[in-house]
Amino acid sequence: MHWKLMRGLMCLLFAVAAVSAFGQTARFTGQVTDPQGAAIFNAQVQIVNLETLVSRKIKTDITGNYTVPFLPAGKYQITVTAEGFGPSHGGDLPITAGQAFIYNVQLGVANANASVTVEGQTAAQIETENAEVSGTITEKEVVGFGLNGRIATQLIALTPGVSNQTGQDEGKTGVIGSAKYSVNGGRVQYNVFEADGSDILNNSINAARGGNTFVVNPSVDAIAEIKVLTSSYGAMYGRTASGIVQMTTKSGTQDFHGNLYEFVRNEMFNARNYFDNTTKGAPLYRRNDFGGTIGGPLYIPGVFNRKKDKSFFFFSEEARLEKTPVAYNQAVPSTAERNGDFNDVCPAVGSGIYVTTTTKSQYPDCPITNNPVNSTIYPQFTYAGSGGVTNLLPIDPISRGFLASGLLPTANSVTGCNSTASIMTNPACYIASVSPSTYYREELFRIDHNLTANQMLDFRYIHDTWDTTVLSPQWGMVMNSFPTVQNHIVGPGLSLIAALSSTLGHGFQNHISLGYIAEHVTLTALAAPGVTLDRSAMDNDILDKGTTNPAWGAMGSFFNNGYGDKLPGLLFKGTNQAYGGHGFNMDTGYTPGAR
Repeated sequence: MHWKLMRGLMCLLFAVAAVSAFGQTARFTGQVTDPQGAAIFNAQVQIVNLETLVSRKIKTDITGNYTVPFLPAGKYQITVTAEGFGPSHGGDLPITAGQAFIYNVQLGVANANASVTVEGQTAAQIETENAEVSGTITEKEVVGFGLNGRIATQLIALTPGVSNQTGQDEGKTGVIGSAKYSVNGGRVQYNVFEADGSDILNNSINAARGGNTFVVNPSVDAIAEIKVLTSSYGAMYGRTASGIVQMTTKSGTQDFHGNLYEFVRNEMFNARNYFDNTTKGAPLYRRNDFGGTIGGPLYIPGVFNRKKDKSFFFFSEEARLEKTPVAYNQAVPSTAERNGDFNDVCPAVGSGIYVTTTTKSQYPDCPITNNPVNSTIYPQFTYAGSGGVTNLLPIDPISRGFLASGLLPTANSVTGCNSTASIMTNPACYIASVSPSTYYREELFRIDHNLTANQMLDFRYIHDTWDTTVLSPQWGMVMNSFPTVQNHIVGPGLSLIAALSSTLGHGFQNHISLGYIAEHVTLTALAAPGVTLDRSAMDNDILDKGTTNPAWGAMGSFFNNGYGDKLPGLLFKGTNQAYGGHGFNMDTGYTPGAR
């Protein structure tokens, strides 16, 4: 009983593998008939890949039908012969991944010079075996279109029904990349992305918010074609309620082919931001994308693969060095305000002008008590030892600690931001241009080997590694207003797949594939120069225990992290006209802190 169960499971495994293989490979199918339309039994059908000259042969069955599966995308020539009939030749027939090309042949009766020739441009390619709606982006289109960022998945937006929801005008890789594409209005996290039949989508990072990224990103120059299934596709694909993107990597051919390239951008070609008074020229901006490919027959002259029709290889290497400037034009507390002097946002003491229910909108950032006296006048600030009403306020210990941490940068410009308090003697603008770096490298290697005329073995390896610095903690609830807390993220990705395709005869085919995919992302908080995220670097007695002035409360009461760990974040909201009308955020994130 146990053996029968195992046998049944193995048969089911092979059957499922064979069905799923049709998604990434193509096949020719059709019927061979005589001039009267009767089926021709035992006719020989030979299919030759015009790029590798690999030949596949098969005989028609009793109904005259034939199927040649598991073919890589490309151009083919079909020759059909049968005893007593003239041969038929079909040349330059293009076929794409997942396509079932129906090629019916009618042979004429043999005579001295009888033959039929069909050219590719006149052959019918109407899909009649299924109702799937899809679009194919060919190799010519993949390498021909200029892509801002050179990420191949950007091209799927050319398919009808697909819209780009990444919010990026430039393709990015690694954790800052995005797989947010909507297919026929479907949710962006419900798509499937495959390379040679292996899933390459990272569904663990921020997937709940639709922020999926890719484990590996095959180089544009290593892709043969991209097929996008948008609707009505077969149940063999499964796992999704939206679109399916199938990328097929290039294979080697009978001849050696390769290329070298570099794409360059540099700040020397750019102009400076009009509001940036802190730099003389344009901010640092670098794009260096360089690499190359090579492919051809894998052979040893006179010893192995002498005809160059058995083994083929393809190799691609790409590297990127990127630095992208991010501009900051944010109003911050002025130099005087950081020292407790709020004369820049309050009416002068003794001027006879008070903050009232009528004039409160003119002084929205003046520190006053909440309740007006006699429902008319808000009393200005007083405290013990001040000697009366004053705009010179003491800075409590908690605020002093945060100001010393550097999370809130000091003003460095008089102009360039939307501040009502910034003047020449009391600047209140923070102007900066920061260029975080991204380093990326990818290797792709593929071998295709024809074991026999009916067996083909494939192996493909992709390794990505990227090192990225982002200017705000990732996957938090807010976006920082300043580049004081950054994230350093390293993420090597790996994708392996091996497949064996066999034609067993009598209409049976088998396809077995094994895949492995992994990505290990390391993320740490990175303090900008002059910034500390470590609470222990400050006076814990003042910050955490409130011993100097217990009225201020203990900091641990609203960020209880064991005293001595990372600082909490702060959000300043409200009218805040002096700070641009929208306040600012300082979030240290939840990642491990840098000491």
